[in-house]
Amino acid sequence: MHYSNIINPNTNKDTKFIVDSAYINWDKFKNKTILITGATGFIGVQTVLSLSKASMDHNLNVKLVLPVRDIAKAKSLFFQKMCFVNIKFIKQDINKKLNYNGKVDYIIHTASNTSSKSFVESPVETIDTTINGTKNILELAKKKNIESFVYLSSMEVYGTINSDTPIKEEDLGPLNLLNERNSYPQAKRMAENLCYSYFKEYSTPIKIARLCQIIGANIPYNDTRVFAQFAR
Repeated sequence: MHYSNIINPNTNKDTKFIVDSAYINWDKFKNKTILITGATGFIGVQTVLSLSKASMDHNLNVKLVLPVRDIAKAKSLFFQKMCFVNIKFIKQDINKKLNYNGKVDYIIHTASNTSSKSFVESPVETIDTTINGTKNILELAKKKNIESFVYLSSMEVYGTINSDTPIKEEDLGPLNLLNERNSYPQAKRMAENLCYSYFKEYSTPIKIARLCQIIGANIPYNDTRVFAQFAR
């Protein structure tokens, strides 16, 4: 197995940091199957790389299932970077019902539109992917009776809070419904509620992570977010 041929050396450092982290009990993933949506996105790529290296380093025999819209692109992306074992690509748009006959133990749902420009230009598609895509993944989770489901949400669900006081998870500020930019945070709120509803009604084991700005070595050069523009 070879891992050191990742193009960006900082990606190696990030991945090693994750794999060597003492707070992760990697033994829990031994012989498990993990389905990851959004595997070709920034967070998805790092997740796949980290789990793959952990599987190699700790002899975990992890199987990764990656639903992607373009299998050729995904193979080109990953197989240029490392030698993978036990990885299966399935051609799938998460906006459609997922059909996968194999075992799934864990799901990490990272697929999401993250471009502020597209929130404004394509608010309907932003809402559709966030809500319907998440529902399709949750249906698969329910069907497979998984051990755990992680949904990557956003700090934008908090809305506008004009206070310096530290906020709690239940502290939500207003969101103007008549603003197309809010298609993203409003849809994320609904997706969180959908996740919680699957937990309450079907006992689907859900974890929700509200992410802030995520930066790192694999951010595309043409990313339109402010930090990327300053870096350029």
